[in-house]
Amino acid sequence: MANSGNRYKTDKGLEALYEALGLVIACKRICEASEAPWMLENPIGSLSTYWREPDFTFHPWEYTTPRERKRTCIWAGNNFVMPVKEVFEEPANVGDRVWKMPPGPDRADKRSVTPEGFAQAVFYANFPWVRDTAHCAH
Repeated sequence: MANSGNRYKTDKGLEALYEALGLVIACKRICEASEAPWMLENPIGSLSTYWREPDFTFHPWEYTTPRERKRTCIWAGNNFVMPVKEVFEEPANVGDRVWKMPPGPDRADKRSVTPEGFAQAVFYANFPWVRDTAHCAH
């Protein structure tokens, strides 16, 4: 579904698109059934064509270090709160490690990891009372 895989879309065919969209629909249904704030994350790609425009976008450099560039879309629901960005202007030292990652058997897995700083920011934005409890490591 990501633009980074566009060169393979014609090889994979219509069935692959159908299966990918089916997974998105299943995930969306599970999220909605949970009645909790939810988000689905996917890189820039065709999901906005087949579903809708994303609610938010972000780059990892806005939430975490090392500062990396990889614009990612967020589709959200049930009062999901997008966290406030830590950095509002792209710093000069933003890297392209994710973009320029060499081919390899685990490349796709490494590229698809949600940045830790963003994941933490999402958690605290949607469950702010956790930060204030004595059981939470700060």
